[in-house]
Amino acid sequence: MLDILFFLVITVFLFIKLKNILGKEDENTDKIKTQSQYISKTKFKNVTNSLKNATSPSSQDAKIKEQKAISLEESINANLALIDESLHKDYRELSSLNPTGFFDVKSFINGAEILFSELIKARSEKSLQPLVNELSQDLFKQLSKILDEEKLNNSNQKIDLVRISKIEIQSIKTDSKSESEIKIYIASEQVRYTLNGETVESGSISIPSNFEDTLVFRRLIKNKVYFWILKSIE
Repeated sequence: MLDILFFLVITVFLFIKLKNILGKEDENTDKIKTQSQYISKTKFKNVTNSLKNATSPSSQDAKIKEQKAISLEESINANLALIDESLHKDYRELSSLNPTGFFDVKSFINGAEILFSELIKARSEKSLQPLVNELSQDLFKQLSKILDEEKLNNSNQKIDLVRISKIEIQSIKTDSKSESEIKIYIASEQVRYTLNGETVESGSISIPSNFEDTLVFRRLIKNKVYFWILKSIE
């Protein structure tokens, strides 16, 4: 009986001892777990921040601004190719004052060509009224006076535009944010003749003559809207 009790006590003692030993973690294990948790949290935080930065409004705005800047520079370079190199600096200054950030050379030249054709037609028909909003007040008065004198003299002179052989921007001048000036050189072929009834009294309807004109345009601002008018003809 004593032998059994003795072995039972030893068994219990060994069981408690083994449990204490097996259930204990050393300091290195704690350190490894702590480091592992820190690394996992750091990686997760970095990934989260990267995702936030990639989709954040500020990041998107920056990309949009960059794309707009590239697009604007491409537009400016395309327009620079249409004018003489001596005007490049003036063109950039004009573009910087423009609400859109660049000045469309092709559209402006096309507009000047149309206006020039309308001027020839108005001169032939002796009526400037359709162009009242396209001309400065001084130029409108000046041309109207010429037409009135021709009417008084019963002049039946007709002018037909055969073609525009050359049109280009001659100079660009910027005075202020609201006002700028552009000179357009136009070389054209026109036929000028005077009719007496249906008979050509003078001139020719088939043989064109060469003419050179310089149109001076002035950009003004009214009610925060920019617009161009023809200031004078040289």
